[in-house]
Amino acid sequence: MLSPDHKSSGIALITVMIVVAAVSATASWLLYSQNLDTTRMARVLEKEQAVLLALSLEQIAAGILEEDRQEQGEQGYDYYAALADENTTSTNSFTDDDVSSDNDEDAQEYEHPQQSWSDAEQLAEKIAPLIGRFESIGLKKTKLCIYDLQAILNINNLLDTESLKIPNLQNDNDFFDVRENPRKVGDWYAERFKELYLREDLDLSDAEVIEFLDNIQDWLDDDDDYRSKGAESADYSFAQPPYRTANGPIASINELYLINAFQEFPLKSVGQPDNSDFELGMDRILTYVVALPTDAPYRRRININTAPLAVLTTLPYISASSAEDLYRDIRETPLPNRKAIDNLLKEYISDEEKRWWHKAYLDVQSRFFATYIELSIGRGQSRTTTRMQSLFYREALESPYKVYVLERHYVGYNPYEIMAEKMNLNNCYNDEKHS
Repeated sequence: MLSPDHKSSGIALITVMIVVAAVSATASWLLYSQNLDTTRMARVLEKEQAVLLALSLEQIAAGILEEDRQEQGEQGYDYYAALADENTTSTNSFTDDDVSSDNDEDAQEYEHPQQSWSDAEQLAEKIAPLIGRFESIGLKKTKLCIYDLQAILNINNLLDTESLKIPNLQNDNDFFDVRENPRKVGDWYAERFKELYLREDLDLSDAEVIEFLDNIQDWLDDDDDYRSKGAESADYSFAQPPYRTANGPIASINELYLINAFQEFPLKSVGQPDNSDFELGMDRILTYVVALPTDAPYRRRININTAPLAVLTTLPYISASSAEDLYRDIRETPLPNRKAIDNLLKEYISDEEKRWWHKAYLDVQSRFFATYIELSIGRGQSRTTTRMQSLFYREALESPYKVYVLERHYVGYNPYEIMAEKMNLNNCYNDEKHS
């Protein structure tokens, strides 16, 4: 039988053990909380550093676009580098015997100027010195790409109610050559979108494509009258929270996520097309679509030098096979002016009156561009990644050809990646540390 003293000693020992355990637990929790706060603040700091560096790269991209146009002047033109699988380069030259200029000057030889905005090596020359200064903060990946937005279809052109200028064609039943009740420019662009979605193998039926277009046009137009497969404000009034159609031009292509016909699709395509779990994503649907201001100069025009094959195949009187040849011709030898467009199209469309549409809708200059910037900062295995997309407008009529940032988004992925892969573009500065 234990004495009272032994009992007191045992209780004291247990008390000490409980106190030590409590102190140890408290110290461990305090240490964990401190480490957690330190890590959290480090991530916040890295995020802020990445955003500030992304904004710096955005300004560098704007400066590159300004410098390129200053070197070329008002008569400059924009193009992507030659196809990656070709032996040709972007300095191909030709004479006016092959492509005429816009005026009656004597024949002269054109040598295509190198363009920093569309060439990875030149981007590296301008960006690498800046990036080298930030290696000490744990910069693991830097990517900057510049894209020509007038290479793809402006969805706000669907709002254009101006009548098409129609030539005096005979025996032609195409929808835009109707003499009575001529079509509107917006209808012409609707046909381009329809051709695009049908030819791009998006696994959409004719009825689904029409539903897409009707939904978009009902969203854009200034009334609440339904198209056959459209959706107006009443259809969105039951959403949580409810909202109305824009009834006007959209400021960002991201607005399309609100439209009924798009909501059943995931944001990105998942799986492989041949697998049963494949789901079509918004990235496939919006790859060749952009939202540009409705009051911008030459907003209707498509830059034929930078247009992807998918866009060229939507042009009237151009067959799929002819579009492929036209695309390759232009990527090998970009066109320096609008007269050159007509001369090249003669090889594919012999009827001069059927080439009328290029005068209003095709160009070789671009005013709207986008940058995609991706930065990863961190030490060890941890990374903080920032992805940013910016929309630029560049003045084209007089020096200094100022570039303005119209909008900026922090995005989850590169919205132009699919187009870039299909075009074999080499227009990105991409530096990734694997250590």
